[in-house]
Amino acid sequence: MGNYSDPILKCHSCGSEFPQYSPIWRCPCGGVLDVRGASIFPRDQLARRPMNFWRYRESLALPEDEPRISLGETITSLLRVRFRDWDVSMKLDHTLPTGSYKDRGVAVCLNHLYKMGFQIVSEDSSGNAGASTAAYAAAAGMHANIFVPETTSPAKINQIKIYGAECHLVSGTRTEAAKEAQIERQATQYIGHSWNPFFACGIKSIAYEIAEQCDWCPPDWIVTPVGGGSLVMGLIDGFGDLLDAGYIQNIPKIVAVQSAACAPIYQAWSRHEPKVTSVELQQTYAEGVALPNPPRGTQVLEAIRRTDNVMLSVDDADLISCWRDMARIGIFMEPTSALTVAGAYLARTGREIIAEKDKTVIIVTGHGLKTKSTLVNVT
Repeated sequence: MGNYSDPILKCHSCGSEFPQYSPIWRCPCGGVLDVRGASIFPRDQLARRPMNFWRYRESLALPEDEPRISLGETITSLLRVRFRDWDVSMKLDHTLPTGSYKDRGVAVCLNHLYKMGFQIVSEDSSGNAGASTAAYAAAAGMHANIFVPETTSPAKINQIKIYGAECHLVSGTRTEAAKEAQIERQATQYIGHSWNPFFACGIKSIAYEIAEQCDWCPPDWIVTPVGGGSLVMGLIDGFGDLLDAGYIQNIPKIVAVQSAACAPIYQAWSRHEPKVTSVELQQTYAEGVALPNPPRGTQVLEAIRRTDNVMLSVDDADLISCWRDMARIGIFMEPTSALTVAGAYLARTGREIIAEKDKTVIIVTGHGLKTKSTLVNVT
């Protein structure tokens, strides 16, 4: 048996605390909530547990009898590849049930909402989180209202619809989609994965997996895309949990990559500004991170600075070049994931941040089958 204890929700802004199963998605003060006080999973019991991310359930703020809702999430592969002139490892999270790393957070979030008795949920998304929410809601017998920008990839829109969710196309950016979803919450439970504390908690599982797959000797670097910042926070908090528990002796450095067309956190980081402010969204193939005003932006900025990590921005030309070259070695990812590959390669060859001898993991966040059909012309 694990050492499960009841965690709490704590506001990052005012410090207010709430019980774990409070039906709220943000603090009354307007601040974001974090899950605090969850127990660490027992490392010595992992060999007897199934090979899925529920093996870490104590650290995901779930009791012993969870999960109630699952789509067969497995541990995703950590694959060593030769990319151009570089030996690097790829964390293949695009192989999760709905083709996106978002399944980590949504699965944990929906299990909590299910336990609380909610039957209708609403969510805003650029596509992947919406598809994941639609799938897990279907598995739970819930009804989902998903709000996406009308420019979202048709493949993602179709995926949302086929699960039986109501897909609402919104004119404008993710910000407008979020506003519509938050209006809908008056009659439902708003998930808001950029806000939801249990979504952020679920993302920590990727850090636990990487550490276990590396025999508890983490890599030197992990490279991840940044939109709302859930992956960055999951990596920082997850590896922090492992260090505090004595399961690892060092924490990887992170290269956090944003699209040059929408880089509010990178701009604040590079200009040494104390807070993240909204930016104007330009057209980009990296639609999965095109979030002009991320709710957790300042929290992510503070975390990156506190841990002395690095940020980069990448334009679409480099993104598409890496997207094509990755497919040529057998890994078909959506362009948002290629943003991370381009950032890693820039950090390795252009900025000399990552040394050739450094062990590096690049996270593949979404599957290429979600790609816009317009990209056929650039292959």
